[in-house]
Amino acid sequence: MSFFEWFDKVSDRAKESRVGKIAVSAGYGIAHTGGGCLCWEKVSKGDYKAYAWICDEGNGLGTKLNESYLVGIYSPDGDEWLNDEKPSITAAIEWCDARLKETESGSLESATVNAIAERFAIELQAELSEKQFAEIKRRNATEQYSHGSCASHDFCDANVVMENAWNRIAHSDLGKVDPESETHQRIWNLAWDTARKRKLIED
Repeated sequence: MSFFEWFDKVSDRAKESRVGKIAVSAGYGIAHTGGGCLCWEKVSKGDYKAYAWICDEGNGLGTKLNESYLVGIYSPDGDEWLNDEKPSITAAIEWCDARLKETESGSLESATVNAIAERFAIELQAELSEKQFAEIKRRNATEQYSHGSCASHDFCDANVVMENAWNRIAHSDLGKVDPESETHQRIWNLAWDTARKRKLIED
């Protein structure tokens, strides 16, 4: 059996699975990533052709709706820029679709900011008790914290949590946090502000 025959056979079978039907309906196709590994792939709309890959932990297409899926966002020239892990195919698709939409402005910066902000909120919630996290959201909605400061600093070293979120999300092409980099400073501040406004303030 040739590679193309194998690829078509595996692809057709995968598209008919429960995972595949969800992915295909969301506009994802199947791509070969090398070495017999496959992923679900989607390219951003617009002129800036960033693309997303989704695969299971074995670098395959996945067989269960609720299992760990690895997600990645790549620049048009193929550099991996963002990555994360999601607990289901639906969550993986939602994350990738949101990041791809954010690249339609012509760069990966907005997607980077929002991905780091989302991961920071997740890491912070895991670090603290439910009561502490709720208190952060309550305090952030008050006048005392209305000028950009965040109550997360009252309960932990939130800068460390943010740095961990950055290092988990950002691939080597962006690199670890560099305090001397103006680009990193801008992304850091925007991610913090985004997390506070979207995830860390009481409705």
